[in-house]
Amino acid sequence: MLQKRDLDFNIGHMNKRITFRTYTRSEDVGAGNDPTVVDYATVWANVISIKDEVRIRQAMKMTGDYKHFIVRYNSNYDKTYKIYYSSRLYNIVDIQDFGNTGRYLKIMGIGNEINA
Repeated sequence: MLQKRDLDFNIGHMNKRITFRTYTRSEDVGAGNDPTVVDYATVWANVISIKDEVRIRQAMKMTGDYKHFIVRYNSNYDKTYKIYYSSRLYNIVDIQDFGNTGRYLKIMGIGNEINA
């Protein structure tokens, strides 16, 4: 849900590096196909914690580390990608055209700690 404060966005807010990751299949020596995580793109982003939006989280029964990632628009990003940020891997649960301008995407992700 976009708030009025979200619309006051400018490129200077994109001051964190995030990495989009995806899965690919690679053949191993035993002639099997193993899923392998590969980095797709590392980009600048504005990262917003959603922990302050308690009423929304309670209404949606949300638990976990939810964040919004605002990045430059790229039509390739979808829910099959993961976002790596601050030692966590975030599953993408929602993607919106931020401000309906076609310039930025607002991506909601839920994070899990990983050893990567």
